[in-house]
Amino acid sequence: MDKFKRAANAARPAARPVTPTAPQGPLLSGEMKRMLITALVIFGLLGLLVTTANFWVNWWWFDSMGFRKVLTTQYVSRAASFAVGALVAALFFAFNVQLAIRNGRALMLQRPAGMFGNRIGRGLLFLLTALVAVAAGAWASSRWETWRLFGTGRDFGVADPIYGRDVAWYVFRLPAIESVQRGAISLLLWTAIVVCLIYIVSLGLERLEWGAIPRRVTGHALGLVAIGLLLIAAGYLFSMFDILFSQRGFTFGGGFTDVNVVRPVHIALAVLSVVAAVLLFFHGWRGSGRMLTLTALGWVVAVLIGTFLPPSIQQVVVEPNELTREAPYIANNIRMTRAAFALDPIEGRDLTGEGVPPADQMVPSSPVFDNIRLWDYRVAQQTYQQLRSFVPYYVFPDVDVDRYQIDGRTRQVLTSARELDLTGLPANAQTWVNQHLSYTHGYGLVVSPISEATTQGLPRFLVGAIPPEGAGPLAIERPEIYFGERGEGWVAVNTTQPEISGISGETVAEPYA
Repeated sequence: MDKFKRAANAARPAARPVTPTAPQGPLLSGEMKRMLITALVIFGLLGLLVTTANFWVNWWWFDSMGFRKVLTTQYVSRAASFAVGALVAALFFAFNVQLAIRNGRALMLQRPAGMFGNRIGRGLLFLLTALVAVAAGAWASSRWETWRLFGTGRDFGVADPIYGRDVAWYVFRLPAIESVQRGAISLLLWTAIVVCLIYIVSLGLERLEWGAIPRRVTGHALGLVAIGLLLIAAGYLFSMFDILFSQRGFTFGGGFTDVNVVRPVHIALAVLSVVAAVLLFFHGWRGSGRMLTLTALGWVVAVLIGTFLPPSIQQVVVEPNELTREAPYIANNIRMTRAAFALDPIEGRDLTGEGVPPADQMVPSSPVFDNIRLWDYRVAQQTYQQLRSFVPYYVFPDVDVDRYQIDGRTRQVLTSARELDLTGLPANAQTWVNQHLSYTHGYGLVVSPISEATTQGLPRFLVGAIPPEGAGPLAIERPEIYFGERGEGWVAVNTTQPEISGISGETVAEPYA
């Protein structure tokens, strides 16, 4: 045996000597860790500063103006709206999702609903709930002004002519109520989609026949549909108030068709929607498919009638005799317009335009003759451009009518500023220096009496030359025009490059500080 052991040991390969390795230290030294942590902190602070820069700018600006409460009210309102919207949406969505999962478990369906009970399924449903909550909160936050106006709006003391409600109902309250109704329908739609997907996954495709679906499932699904119909009924009721903003008839506001057709149709549709919701909820638990089908068909037919009946009545009944049909509603429009612009206290009188002016006002030296308009401002603009622009890069974009005290009398005059038009420069002069440093402003203006002309049929200029020659109230000390109606691009002033003024290359006398 010893011989065999010695032979086996001899046949084994010689073991390689084990080389001792040096002990390995940590991947990152302490100094490197401190540098990385410092860099992360710096980048984090920079990111925080960039993302909150708009907040701090607004905060300091509103505080400097003494209106910080305005900004804090906005932020508080946004936060409160987000919280309420997110909480309501999360509770409604989570309740229906958990109810769908519990129904699936209780019925012991073929596709085990436990797939939604494991960690991945719960995480997915939690993520969906969070997304719905954030979306609803963002939607509510974006309408914070609507909620504030709903809570703080006060009555105007003016009632509408159709329903007799104060105008504040339409300005402050109705928009908020309609926003809530539309938001609730959107939330219900997304909830119903997720609930139906849960039931489909739980049931399996082989059990999607109507008779094979458990009543718990149909009751839950049709209950959501019933809630949707109730919200639609509320929409029909509130849309009756929208006829005051209708543009269907001859004038803005509720007309013959809106008051006599649209309003009763919407009331009928609201009642039918409520009835359909009750029937759906009741028969959904009983499982009566025929009654559900008849209810759905009846509601769809009513909606189609309500859609096509008003335009038909408008075209057949109203338009052939529109003035007679719309007369009371035109009167409503006029009355509400007068109330909106506070025109009720104004006394109305008929002006015949007849009469003879006194003789002392018909002499050339009278103020009447001084202000008889002979010049059309549109014609004057072309004339100014031809006679007083002097160079292609000066234009008169507009002519205004004004009054000045000249020689002790009020004179009506036409006036126009001579502004800069860089397109008038030659092509070889369209350089960056010329456009931003040299040609920076217009120069002077023209003033001509509105009732005078020369023997050649041209305006008589009180001011029109370069440099301006006006005196008294028409004296111009600084003729440079840096901001006008044309809105030319940016320029830089007070540079070492001279700024061109006038027509002979003059520079600005004293740069602006």
